[in-house]
Amino acid sequence: MTYYVSSVSHDLKTPLTSIKMFTEILKEQEHFNGGKANEYLNIIEGESERLSRLINNVLNYTKIENGIKDYSFGNINLNDCIEEVLKIMEYQFMMDNFRIEKSPGLNVFINADRTQ
Repeated sequence: MTYYVSSVSHDLKTPLTSIKMFTEILKEQEHFNGGKANEYLNIIEGESERLSRLINNVLNYTKIENGIKDYSFGNINLNDCIEEVLKIMEYQFMMDNFRIEKSPGLNVFINADRTQ
């Protein structure tokens, strides 16, 4: 099962990498700056990132299930971690019409693995 999941994940990542690359190239072109084209490119970019996260989650789940996931624990600021997650999810929140309200909080440090 692990080999199958790994193989399928790799097969999905290859075209996804091309989609991301060509999206970045198109966004750099002057005639794509502004208007609907730029909006569509942002959607493609956001959905590509979302799909990439889903593929990585499947790979990580398989590693956890098989007891081969490597962890790198360290002292991390929980608020910084939450900010990173909010940034990653910003596109999805926008697509689902969510609004995030933040308020300053205390710095909370935990011993955890920072990797996604």
